[in-house]
This record gives sequence, structure tokens and C-alpha cells, in this order.
Amino acid sequence: MAGKKRINITPNTDVRDYDPELDSKGELVSYTSDRDGNENIYAVNIITLEKKQITNSVNDEWDSHPLPDGSAIVYLFKSKEKHMICMKEMKEGAQEKIVQKSLTLKYDQLDVSDKGIAYIRSTGSSHAIDYYIFNAEKPITFPGAKGVNCFPQINETEYLSWVTINPDKSVSINITKTTGLPKDYKTVTLYGAEFLSSDREIIHKVSKDGKNIYTFVKEDKNLIFKKINNPYIE
Repeated sequence: MAGKKRINITPNTDVRDYDPELDSKGELVSYTSDRDGNENIYAVNIITLEKKQITNSVNDEWDSHPLPDGSAIVYLFKSKEKHMICMKEMKEGAQEKIVQKSLTLKYDQLDVSDKGIAYIRSTGSSHAIDYYIFNAEKPITFPGAKGVNCFPQINETEYLSWVTINPDKSVSINITKTTGLPKDYKTVTLYGAEFLSSDREIIHKVSKDGKNIYTFVKEDKNLIFKKINNPYIE
């Protein structure tokens, strides 16, 4: 980053601005702020530094993600009565669109692509991975491994990866295709129970072209950040 200028895009010192997400073009950042007394979503164009408040409610909205082209922002909504996944376009006068809504289920850990939204749908101790294709009637539920499935990541082609904390406390990184049937999955790498306390299990990403997965692997008792070939691609 030598020669690059650092810009403070939220100069507030008496509020909490956090959880920034950048679109694929590198122009729009969305984030959560509690400057209104509760959590709302804001966005800023880092080229023009134009700021915009996306939500303005007495409930909480968080975990925002711009679509890759920056045309809309997807985020989570929570009130005492319901949980929702919402989307709002960046154009003036745009209305909030409800993508998913439930009085009993909880939604968490969003990730977005230009085709849809991946997220965790949970009730009690059950954690399922859903993938909602834009304008579809209902989401696709993927057959996550037994255990706690979390931290879904989708790339810009057709792959979805996620973490599973297995019943024996081992940790696996899995991947599946978002197209075609049946909805199987493959395990990319597996770690023993001692890996769980490192917090590194959340770090995994499929490359834009889908050919590789970047994550930590265990070699000779050491954790190494490594590129792994996608098992779906010969």
C-alpha cells in the first residue's frame, strides 16, 4: 500500500461505526452504525465520499452487503416479533424489499453474489445453509454435514463454501455447486478439535473463477494459509 492515501470515511468519534463491506468494483462501502441509538445501515461512495442512510428504523439492521455492482444492499433485520433478510436499491426513493421473513427462524451470516444470497437459517440448535436466487419463489437448502454449519461464502460463478463444526468438535471446510442436482458437497480440508479455539475456521474463500479455495490447512502441526484446488474442477 506504499504511496496510497488512507481516507477516513466515517469521522465520527462519539458513535460506533463497524462491520464494513466493499462491493466488487471497490467503490461502495456499506456499514452498521449505532449513531441513532440502535443499529442502522449506512453506505458511502469512497470515490466521491457521498454518504447515504439506507435504513432508519427503531429496530436493528446489521450485517450489510452491497451487491457486486453496488446497485443494492442486502442486510439483516431484527425486531421482537420477527427476523428478516431485506434488500434496498441505492437509487433515490427505493423501497425496502423483504427477501425472507420469519416469526420463529433466525437468519445470520449473509454473503451475496450477483445471482443470490447465502445465509444461515437457524432454530434452536439446528443451523441450515440456504441459498436464495434472486426472484425465486423459495430458497434452496443445502445438505450441510451433521453439526453446526456456519460462515457461508459464495463466489461469482457457481460455488458455495462453508464451515462445519462437527459433533466431535473437529472442523471441516466444505464446498458445493449452487447449480444442478443432486445437492451434494465435498470436504476440502478437516482439522482436529484443537483448531476450533483458533478462530481461523471462519477464514475461507472461493476464488472468483471458482478454481481454488483459500483457507488454513494443517501441515506438520502448523497452520498454513494455502490455496487448494476445487475438487469439482478436474
